[in-house]
Amino acid sequence: MTLQYKYQVNNISIEKFLRIFSFMTLAVFAFSQENASGLFSSFFLILQEYQVKYIFMILSLFLNAIYCILFKRKMGLRKENFQIVRNVLLAYFAIFLVTICKQLANGFEITSYLLLSYSFLPLIYFFFCSLIDDKFIQKILDNLIWVYLISFLFANFGKISISNILSISFLNSYSPFESGIGNYLILLEFYYLFTNQKGKALVSQLIILLSFKRIEVVFSLFVFLFWPLLRKIKKISNVAFFVSILFFALSPLFLNYFYSTQTQALLYEKYSIDFNLLSLDRYDRVIFVKENLGLYDFGFGTVDKILENYRLVSITGRNLHCDLLMIFYDTGFVSVILFVYFMFQTSKRNAISYIIILFMFFDMIFNHPLGAGNVDLWVLVFFVVYYCNTHCVLQDFKKRSVFLL
Repeated sequence: MTLQYKYQVNNISIEKFLRIFSFMTLAVFAFSQENASGLFSSFFLILQEYQVKYIFMILSLFLNAIYCILFKRKMGLRKENFQIVRNVLLAYFAIFLVTICKQLANGFEITSYLLLSYSFLPLIYFFFCSLIDDKFIQKILDNLIWVYLISFLFANFGKISISNILSISFLNSYSPFESGIGNYLILLEFYYLFTNQKGKALVSQLIILLSFKRIEVVFSLFVFLFWPLLRKIKKISNVAFFVSILFFALSPLFLNYFYSTQTQALLYEKYSIDFNLLSLDRYDRVIFVKENLGLYDFGFGTVDKILENYRLVSITGRNLHCDLLMIFYDTGFVSVILFVYFMFQTSKRNAISYIIILFMFFDMIFNHPLGAGNVDLWVLVFFVVYYCNTHCVLQDFKKRSVFLL
């Protein structure tokens, strides 16, 4: 009995260490994302320049995997985490297959596999975290809000004032506190609403409004204000589910037509609005890619390679800022259909999981959530979707303490 009790205590201690280290890993990613100025700029610069976040993640992944494989007697394999892994792998299957076929015909290109590794790394990381313990992911999510709050305050040290807050413009998509932190906080906000942690949800919403990205602001406000109604939806209907899939699967065809010189000229003539300026250079980028698609053809990553030339003439041309269109140009229409279909399958038609996947696909129309800079974002996506799928029957959650690590 004594030996068994000692083994259990040691297991609990190891799991707590792994949980804290995983929490620290996501904290390092959070601080690495911010572009700070002033007092804390050196700290943020070091994290970014030396890629400390990936060192933490690889080490954390290694420790979690070793513990699960060697020491965990009863691994927490359940259909919810297996289904997420299976569906995400199936979502990327056509992309991977088309990439291999194109490279067999046109030559090897390492860029494709590097980009794919940034998609698979968060999936593998999530999988081993989900195996450790039922509350492993929950306790991390419960405390992440404080990391992003501190990160936001550090990044905007000395800038937060009434005049700067009043200068925020929805029409011009401007905020002196603008950053990508809203992508992370909207996921946490959904989780806190789901688990009845209203104070944390409110803090998340306030930072989203200050960091100001239009799609995050609109989406988060809608869910926050209408949550009393949304929480009553137990399951998404088949019609709504497949209409969503159809919409996003067909969207690259519309976007390919919309982002053209003819459409741009027509809209300017009719409404006297420069949609290229309004879309922050997206028209020029997409048109440039379409004109140069013949330069390279090696599958996933082709568009990024083309845009390397565009970066020479445009400071904002780092990527296409439309991931669904990028997949369409890189690997074709069938790849888009399968990607959309299987990614939506991860939600199991659970209402809050569905809203999260819906948000991510809207973000893929206007932004670039796929790729190197968003590994931790997809970890959060998988964490929250997994938690909601395993607690899909909404209940009255007990009030939780502020810190639960």
